[in-house]
Amino acid sequence: MPGNRKLLIQQLQENLVPALIARGFQQLPLSERDGKSRDMVSMLPLGYLKRQRDGNLDIVEIQIHPRRMAFVIGFGTAPPEGVILPWAKLAQTEVGVSSLAENCRLYANRRFMTWFGSAWTSFYKDQSRHAIESIQKAVSLLPELDEYFGRGAVGPHIKCVCQVIDPTSGQLKSSIRSS
Repeated sequence: MPGNRKLLIQQLQENLVPALIARGFQQLPLSERDGKSRDMVSMLPLGYLKRQRDGNLDIVEIQIHPRRMAFVIGFGTAPPEGVILPWAKLAQTEVGVSSLAENCRLYANRRFMTWFGSAWTSFYKDQSRHAIESIQKAVSLLPELDEYFGRGAVGPHIKCVCQVIDPTSGQLKSSIRSS
């Protein structure tokens, strides 16, 4: 897997990242704190992709599977005031997708929450070709991200988890938003 992982990361950097940069995102390294975490470095080797829009900060993270040649795209929007978590207040620039009140994922198949490149048949394919095909599929679905960031629409390959702290009970409430 190490060789395949390097190949996947290289193909993502060469094919998916430029498609996001063409949409106005800027590729940024992990924060100093996240860069010290082996898990974060392994999970997000491409860092963050962020863009300012109307005071909000759109965030995209390309998460690599720890054991398979697969990836999923996490995304969401950080408000200008940042995010207040039970254990911390994060400035807008410190926010990651998982800390957002609504954090979303773009899947190859939302119904089964299938990561890009994770089909069992990929074992029999040329790994380089399979990586490129998976990335091409992800690029072809980027208009769903555009619709989410532009209108808040959740497309057929997107699943969003919404989390809020109920002000009366103090309990964390979660819900799912999908099409």
